[in-house]
This record gives sequence, C-alpha cells and structure tokens, in this order.
Amino acid sequence: MAHSNTVLSQLLKLVPRHQFEALARAHHVGRRFRKTSRWSQFVALATGQLARRRSLRDIVSNLNAQSASLYHLGSGAVTRSTLARVNERQPCEFYEALFGKLYGQCRSIAPRHGFRFKNKLYSLDASTIELSLSIFPWAKFRERDGALKLHVGLDHDGGIPAFMSLTDGVDKAKGLRADQAIRLTDQKSIQESLPELHRVSYVDPESGQRYVFLTNNFALAASTIAAIYKQHWQIELFFKWIKQNLKITSFLGVSKNAVMTQVWVAMCVYLVLAYLKFLSRTTRSMQHILWLLQLNLFIRRDIVALLRGDPPSPIPISPQRNLALAR
Repeated sequence: MAHSNTVLSQLLKLVPRHQFEALARAHHVGRRFRKTSRWSQFVALATGQLARRRSLRDIVSNLNAQSASLYHLGSGAVTRSTLARVNERQPCEFYEALFGKLYGQCRSIAPRHGFRFKNKLYSLDASTIELSLSIFPWAKFRERDGALKLHVGLDHDGGIPAFMSLTDGVDKAKGLRADQAIRLTDQKSIQESLPELHRVSYVDPESGQRYVFLTNNFALAASTIAAIYKQHWQIELFFKWIKQNLKITSFLGVSKNAVMTQVWVAMCVYLVLAYLKFLSRTTRSMQHILWLLQLNLFIRRDIVALLRGDPPSPIPISPQRNLALAR
C-alpha cells in the first residue's frame, strides 16, 4: 500500500510554498519570529476554516490533539495568545497577496465559461457582513449598525473569485422581448454627447421575472447579452456559499486586521479547494468536496482517491501481529 500523508497535508501542498515564504518576508513587520511563523498561522487558520472551529482556543486544541501530524504539515505548535497576537499585528495584506498567487494558479487550469466569445467574463457585486458596533467599533456602517462590505469580481472561467476588496429580431421563445438601440435624451446626456446604448429586454422562462439590460456593446447578440446577465446570478450563489460554509460571519479577533486576516484566509482556502477540484477533475460539487475534507482532515488517505470515492485501502497486518495470531 502506497504511503499517504494526511488529507490536510496533501491539501496544503497545493499552496506554492516558495511563493508563500517570499510574500511572508515582504509583508513582515516588527522583530523576527522566534517560535512561530506565518506558515504556522496559515495552517492554524486554514484548519479552523476547514474543520469549522469556533474560537482560537478550539483551533489550538484541535491542532494539539493532532500534534503528531504537525511535522508533515511543516508547522510548529502555536499557542492561543501567540496566534491572537500574530492575527492582530501582522498585516492582513500578506493574505491578500497570497490570494492573488492562488488565483493565478487556479486560472491556469480552470475550465472556460460556456459562451462562444473568447474574452474573459467577470461579474462584479458586493455583499454585507454584519458586525456588532459594540464589539467592532471601527466598522461603522450606518448610525447604529456595523458591517464590512465584501466586493468580489467573479471569474466565470471556473466560477472563482478573481479579485476582492473589503470596505467599510427577437426570439421570444428564449425569453427575449426587445433588442433596441437607444439614446439618452436628458439635457446632461445631450450636452455630453453620450453614445447610443444597446437595450435588451428579457423574461426568465423559469421565474417569469422581467429584466432590462443596458450595455454599450453592440457586437454581441441580444441573446448572448441576456445570458451573460443571467449568469451574474452565480456571484450571488458564491456569496451564499462562502457565508454558509466558511467562517466569515463570526470572528476570532476584534481588531480590523484580525477580521480582515480571517476573511482573506477564508478566500485563500476557497481557491485551494477550487484548485483541487480542477486538478482532480472531479465532478463533485464544492460543497461535497468540503464535506469530505472535513470528515477526513487528519486521515492518511490519498486525496484524489478520496474524491473519486475509492474505498479505503486495507491496513496491512505487521509480521509481529501475524506471529501473535498464529500462536
């Protein structure tokens, strides 16, 4: 039977370690670490995301219970106080930069979007993460409300986040109703000589909802424009998925840097999961992949075989045990 490291160890090997360490050096502030590292921080926070741990103490206890596996993760033991201090003081921009590297890695093998045109297709949208002002006073959103605004550009090649910002002749059978060239006639538009716009009216055959889209692109067919806007729903599904499956609505620290570190790590974990999906060519959903990993994080199994659904290999019986049985 071929030897396999833990599922978690194999997953973390998908993170380009040489790039990770170069970014860690570039984004370090203060004195050099003596007993910890940015890699140990990432291992702890990523494990917390994957195992759905609720607190720093919970994360550290979980890792301590698996101390024999830390060597294979390339990580050292961390204490709750050390992890809290690194989360608060070391710049979250490090994980923003890591996110960019992981996106580039995913993009190189992501499946193409289903449209005929060769151009890249992105959807832009934002979602609110609600916070309590009494706990996060820096996150003032409205007079009595606290929140973060998560802005995401979704790459439809693979349906992965490409960039993110955190801040306080009409075929009616296909749903098309109008395909028009229009010009804005208000005084300001006339003064600025704004060009014509492409107006497409579309009714979703499934929901019956009517939509009207405006674009300055006249090269694409009306049906294609309508399909592109309908595809925009994927970013809403993305926001729903990460809020339900990753830890970005309750936080391990209260400082702005700690909160943003946690969100960026969550997005990095999402890209690692997506890269695993593309690399293994599995047809399993991201939900199913995450579920399998959560159940098997510290099990020694080949990760691709796990995703294929292969049965676990039998554990070989040692010669000493065979002799004991023979007696």
